[in-house]
Amino acid sequence: MAARYVARSAPDGYTLFLMASGHAAAPSLYGALPYDAVNDFTMISMVAQSPFAIIANPNAKFATVQELMKKAKAAPGTIDYGSGGNGSGMHLAAALLQSRAGVRFNHVPYRGGSATALAVVSGEVPIIVTSMAGMSAYIDSGKVKPLAVTSRQRFALYPDVPTIAETVLPDFDVTAWYALGGPKNLPPAIVAKLAEMVRVTLKRPEVAEGLRLQAADAWSTTPAEAQAFVAKEVTRWTQVVRDEKISAQN
Repeated sequence: MAARYVARSAPDGYTLFLMASGHAAAPSLYGALPYDAVNDFTMISMVAQSPFAIIANPNAKFATVQELMKKAKAAPGTIDYGSGGNGSGMHLAAALLQSRAGVRFNHVPYRGGSATALAVVSGEVPIIVTSMAGMSAYIDSGKVKPLAVTSRQRFALYPDVPTIAETVLPDFDVTAWYALGGPKNLPPAIVAKLAEMVRVTLKRPEVAEGLRLQAADAWSTTPAEAQAFVAKEVTRWTQVVRDEKISAQN
């Protein structure tokens, strides 16, 4: 796997790893890995982040996320929700939401985001927790309705969609993210040069716009900020996977 290859590579700046947020959940989902998800990597910068969203079929019996949570509390386990599979980022975001809010939905795992989207469009499930990427056509045509996004701030493409934090669960903040890292012991001078390259690249209008059209926001940080963030994410998702007894998709 890519993570193992990078972790075992020479720290010369020529072998880098564009990691996704699933990197933080891998240690708890897959048991013993041939690398340490935090200590075997030198982080350079975060690159982008994208919110998940609760998306509803227009005929669902709730029009807002507040109504959804009220019904879920009144009848635990009776509302189905779809995700991209056991252990997916969508599933983990929903599991954390349930844990923090004290509600219980019935998880229906699908094989990836496309199948999940079709399930809510057809009404096979009333709601899904999914990435905003790829959902614009369904939202704009009225085939589905976004109830809330999981990021702390509202999503620029759909500014009228509220956040979970401002509606039902203060301080809730979960995003899919991407970060650039290299092997441990990457020399500081190389790290600084690469971090500056990331910062400059993400400020280019065409790069930021390209990310936005993929439902992501450019996000550059210092190496130290990226290192601390990834470590915090590993801790957070380790606890969620353990507490919610989540296993990876078979």
